[in-house]
Amino acid sequence: MTERIVAAAICMHENKLVLSLPQPARHCDVQQAAARLGLVILGVHEQGFLTSTGRFVRRAPARLIATEADQLIRKPISHTFTTEEVW
Repeated sequence: MTERIVAAAICMHENKLVLSLPQPARHCDVQQAAARLGLVILGVHEQGFLTSTGRFVRRAPARLIATEADQLIRKPISHTFTTEEVW
């Protein structure tokens, strides 16, 4: 089975906590959900994606995975891979 992009995610590097929400959530939705739960996203963190295997991947590798899985619904709108390209 081909690995796919399944969720927007944010990885907080200090404690390796990965927060995510399934599609069609955007990264801002993940941040808002964290705030509602009282979680503060501080320090070094990175927006990325979760794959169907549960891996957190950065934006560039996520675009490659989505391309190989034929998930792209539109051409890239910038150098930064976004959720708008897949859902």
